[in-house]
Amino acid sequence: MRLRIPFFILTFLTCFLNSASIRGADLKPVTTTGKNSSQYVLQTRHFNVHFDSRGGKILRLEHRDNVNKLKDSINLATDPFEFTAYFNPENQKDMRNAEFTLEPRPAGNHQEVYAGTELSDGKKARLKVGKIFRFYDEYHYWQFSLEFVNTGKEDIQIPEVYFLPILGIGPVEQSPDANSRTQQSFYAFYFANGSFETLRTSSGSSDFLGFGCSGSDDSSKTIRDSVDFFGKSSRFMNMTIQPMERNNGLYYFPQSAHSPQQFHLSMKGFSLKAGEKKEYHFWVYSGPKVKDYVDLSTKDFQKIPALSKIHDDLYKAFDFGFTGPIRDLIVVITELLYKLIPNYGVGIILFAILFKLIFWPLNQKQAESMKKMQILQPKLKEINEKYKDNPQEKQKKTMALYKDNKVNPLGGCLPILIQIPIFIALYAAYSDSYELWRSPFISGWIDDLSQPDTVYRFPEAMFLIGGLSLNILPIVMTLTQFLQTKFTTVSTDESQQKVMMFMPFILLFIFWTMPSGVVLYWTITNILSVVQQLYTNAKTKIDS
Repeated sequence: MRLRIPFFILTFLTCFLNSASIRGADLKPVTTTGKNSSQYVLQTRHFNVHFDSRGGKILRLEHRDNVNKLKDSINLATDPFEFTAYFNPENQKDMRNAEFTLEPRPAGNHQEVYAGTELSDGKKARLKVGKIFRFYDEYHYWQFSLEFVNTGKEDIQIPEVYFLPILGIGPVEQSPDANSRTQQSFYAFYFANGSFETLRTSSGSSDFLGFGCSGSDDSSKTIRDSVDFFGKSSRFMNMTIQPMERNNGLYYFPQSAHSPQQFHLSMKGFSLKAGEKKEYHFWVYSGPKVKDYVDLSTKDFQKIPALSKIHDDLYKAFDFGFTGPIRDLIVVITELLYKLIPNYGVGIILFAILFKLIFWPLNQKQAESMKKMQILQPKLKEINEKYKDNPQEKQKKTMALYKDNKVNPLGGCLPILIQIPIFIALYAAYSDSYELWRSPFISGWIDDLSQPDTVYRFPEAMFLIGGLSLNILPIVMTLTQFLQTKFTTVSTDESQQKVMMFMPFILLFIFWTMPSGVVLYWTITNILSVVQQLYTNAKTKIDS
């Protein structure tokens, strides 16, 4: 005989049993931080990590650069790296202000810091929350673990765990000479379901030229898929968090007047009986946007087998775009040139010469085509006037003229189209390269190749030009661009000629606030193009 239990009794029993287990809303920190929180500093080959007992957070994460002292001890934590786990909105503030004990732990191939605190419902339920930070000397990767231990006598049931690792990433340079591109290069990102996406604020969105024309993400959103990795990036630095277990997705909150962009990871909850433990594990990359630092394809995992689980697409977090492989090759070549002559400005000049030599045959065809088109302009003008009322005959005569003189009217355009992806990659390489950041070319003039070469800033009180900067290199670039345009313009139409001659001055405004490394490359390329065109003009002849 089957025992039948009325539905209302079953419902009551279910609610009673559920109420017997403690939920996250009932748990409060046993100790909250007063005015005097304790701190601990951990030093590794790549980092100085300053821990704060208030919230068990990273107060400062300084990246160490033993080669370039101007980039040494750069703080990535513009806002403290919280690495906070919480169970509900009310619990979040408590966890960020809870007092954690900081405990360095002896370890084999790494350094470890344990931050622990305890939660209680004021009765028999107690939950110990631990944060474990593990740093390795060989890598820019480090491990983070969350540990929950039921140290009380009651069962504890947590339906969902939320994780807030970071709020912002540095450095943020506020000097008046800082390129606006620096402020436009901050973004949040995530990778889920095979797709990578960046999320930018209105002030942080920028197009190819850095004018802030691309879309921004100023509304909240929920990512329902399990997230492979997520984080934040600045112009030169990156922080990527990779959960090692499947999760419930992300909650994204845009920048507001009171808080920066935020990602809150949603993780599956747990039920713990007395004495039981639950852990969540993460790999973290923090440091410069340098491929060699993040790429582990050639590394030996025998010392740290867990590194083999780093996501294959983690490099996408740098967001170098579709020309990334070309950009990386340019950076490698520039680095090799730097080893010959330890000055990145000289390296850019040598690369411009090398690039010009490699593409000399292609550019030579372009230069010869431009010169031949210039020579043919009187005959083309004559055909246009003679057959202006007969378009078909005019086209026939024009094509015959090109064929007789072996001229391809598209010969001047094709080499440019082929090189466009390389130009975009060059812009990325010399605009957002960590290697060029804070690297001087000529002291007293170009002290930072990642910034404009400002030599003077007009006083704020001056009418109209107050606060404007005086940059020399864009002016030199404009003059060289003017000469190049003068030698390569082939149109006989006066209005079109005026437009072409005016273009260099439009470029002056575009390049005015660009990084001096980009403008330096463009200037040298212009000079080399003028020399090549003069050489071509002297040797190119055409049948009369």
